[in-house]
Amino acid sequence: MVNHFIYRFLTIEHIKESPQNRSMSPEKQSRDSYGESEERLLESKLQRKKAEEDAKLLANRIALLRLEEQKALKKVEETRKKAKEILKLKQRNAEAQRLKDEVFHIVIANA
Repeated sequence: MVNHFIYRFLTIEHIKESPQNRSMSPEKQSRDSYGESEERLLESKLQRKKAEEDAKLLANRIALLRLEEQKALKKVEETRKKAKEILKLKQRNAEAQRLKDEVFHIVIANA
């Protein structure tokens, strides 16, 4: 469809530039102007449609990135939780080992 309009546009440009067109009646020139207006209108509609499609694609991409961000934040929070649990476990094990060592030293000292 666009090719038809490009051909039509080129044909109109050719007619405008031709020597015969210089003596063209105002009515004929008005029809050519109408064709140009029609083409500009079509072109602006196509540009608007393309812009709307681009906006929709960008909105979808932003939504996807937000979902990915939420997933990443959730994983970070889970990792922090696990790190805290590991530290507590290490502290508990260290305390248990300290108590064992204390008991061992008391037993040896009493023996």
